[in-house]
Amino acid sequence: MSSGNLIRWCGLGAILGAALFIIADLIDLLTADFDASPSEFFTSFGFYLTSALLLVGGPLVLLGLVGLYAGRPEAMGVLGLIAFLVAFFGGVLAQGAIWADSFVSPAIAISAPELFDSEPPGVVIFGSLLSFVLVNLGWILFGVAVLRARIYPRLAALLLIAGAVVALLLNLLSGGGPGGGGSVVQSVGVASDILFFGAIAWMGFVLLAGMGPSAEQPSRVR
Repeated sequence: MSSGNLIRWCGLGAILGAALFIIADLIDLLTADFDASPSEFFTSFGFYLTSALLLVGGPLVLLGLVGLYAGRPEAMGVLGLIAFLVAFFGGVLAQGAIWADSFVSPAIAISAPELFDSEPPGVVIFGSLLSFVLVNLGWILFGVAVLRARIYPRLAALLLIAGAVVALLLNLLSGGGPGGGGSVVQSVGVASDILFFGAIAWMGFVLLAGMGPSAEQPSRVR
């Protein structure tokens, strides 16, 4: 398989990964019980199901990110490279947080549920904030780079930026982490995720279909 075809197939990873995140968000929204204790939440069927989807979806989105950038790195320029690196490393860190939530949190909920009654250590809050701020900031910059390079649909880039900005603000307000808050906050988070991951899926489809490079063949963006 040629490198060009391999990059195009990364678009499929973006589509599938984004779809899994959206499905997980909808399941979480439909099964949310705000009266449940943390130990009940982390041992519920809904949590196990969404965790499984996120564990698979995260690496697929990272694979898609590689393809979205590698399809036209010269057009993305320096800003595109910086955006890619920030989004990629942030995504790796965020996936680590998802892994910990999926396996460590249920173990604590079963063996020592009283630990959830206290505030998490500052280093945990910092690590969570660092992970999700980096990944959202990286995708915001990536969307800006796409707008400048004009290699994917303009509307997709705008939706990507809008979704990442809202997600970034929610993470800062909630103190880090992909979830939390009341029903209104969760609904806003799901809406922003639909915009964000919908945009990733859209660009992934463009990449898979081989339509990534603009018909105008834009010059390199610096």
